[in-house]
Amino acid sequence: MQRNNSHREEAERQAIAIDEINSEISNNTKHMIISILVCVISFLLAIVFAFLSVSILYYLLIAIAFISFFVFCYFLSEKKRCSKDLVLAMQKFEEYEKVSETRAKETDNYYQAQHKQWEINHPICPACGGRNTSRISTMNRTVSVATFGLASSKIGKQYECKSCKHKW
Repeated sequence: MQRNNSHREEAERQAIAIDEINSEISNNTKHMIISILVCVISFLLAIVFAFLSVSILYYLLIAIAFISFFVFCYFLSEKKRCSKDLVLAMQKFEEYEKVSETRAKETDNYYQAQHKQWEINHPICPACGGRNTSRISTMNRTVSVATFGLASSKIGKQYECKSCKHKW
């Protein structure tokens, strides 16, 4: 009896995994269609603007076409990965679970390492010791100087603490 329950639970997990993979494949296909349409339309518009001698729009549209082509390639590779996962989930579900678990652990490890690196590189406020800091952008500094002139507190400063508002 317990073996039947175990087998039934595994079949349910397999069905759920297959549905999730099919949904991901469907989403990747939609993204591929949208990105290739953007690529083609951008390229065609770039040709039109090239004949009209509007070079800035031509270059912008060519850049959009290339970016959307690379987006298409990314979703194509994701769709291929999902297709392989689907075959594996249908044929050898236990192996699929191991691969999926390993992939999830690798992703978690990657994000933990990124967070640690962020903590190491992120500036600490010299006034309050907080990490809720951000870099003062050039645009932000420019607007401040344009508004307050030489009285701006952001002249010569690179970072700002969001907690205590200290700038350094």
